[in-house]
Amino acid sequence: MAKKDYFKRYNKVVELLRRKSVTPEDLQNFLKQNLKISLRTFQRDKDEIKSLYGIDIIFNKKEGLYQINEELSDGSFDRIAESFHITQALNKSNEVSKIILLEQRKSKGMENMHGLLHAIQNKVVINFLHESYWNYDIKKRKCVPIAIKEAQHRWYLIAFDIDKKEFRNYGLDRISDLEISTGKHTVPEFNIKEYYKNAFGIDAQGKPYKVILKIANYQKKFLISLPLHHSQKIVEENETHFKLEFYIQLSHDFKTEILKLGSLCEVLEPTHFRNEMIEEINKLKNIYK
Repeated sequence: MAKKDYFKRYNKVVELLRRKSVTPEDLQNFLKQNLKISLRTFQRDKDEIKSLYGIDIIFNKKEGLYQINEELSDGSFDRIAESFHITQALNKSNEVSKIILLEQRKSKGMENMHGLLHAIQNKVVINFLHESYWNYDIKKRKCVPIAIKEAQHRWYLIAFDIDKKEFRNYGLDRISDLEISTGKHTVPEFNIKEYYKNAFGIDAQGKPYKVILKIANYQKKFLISLPLHHSQKIVEENETHFKLEFYIQLSHDFKTEILKLGSLCEVLEPTHFRNEMIEEINKLKNIYK
């Protein structure tokens, strides 16, 4: 069986269990009628699904149902499944480029992705040159890679910098001359998911705040279908506006995202963040005098 067929099978199982929990009998019927596999094969597939997607499928003995353990599932399935479906569509026809228009902007540095993943999984030290876009310096870095994170259409390496003795992020588009060693180095405990829990974008500095935005109803369905942040929730609605609440760190990327909404969005809380936005808007006004 081709690998793509395995992925199709995994996707269908996950999509079923995300819709509803099922009894062993219902699951067996689904597997037999839709996937042509046995319950024994499904038991093997569960391990692959957890490895690929971070989704833990469990049997709830109390309720007698197969279900997804939401507490242990990392939420990456949607993006992986989306990429798989797009790849499948692109492979169907040589003429597909005429009817599927991909974003022309694309991040650079992806040629190092495979090597970095290998280094992360094997916990080995890497060396590379990193170019700063702020001061144009190019410096050699020696790190232990921890993870790769996507933010604002760019990819970043999260790593423990051995010389700086701290965790840092490095844009993949700014990394060159990557060398993967076989050496190891002790790294402090670091919960990356917890670290980025309240972040927007790649910057996770500073404490999080409760943020309230007042937004024109024109944008409501757009922001419901594609939330700005996982903490987003509607706290008030009327005929013209709605209010969104976030618990989030006030990064430059978050400010920029709010500015994209222009006059359709007003920052209400916290006061110091509102004042920062006013200051930024005044700078824009001075530019466009």
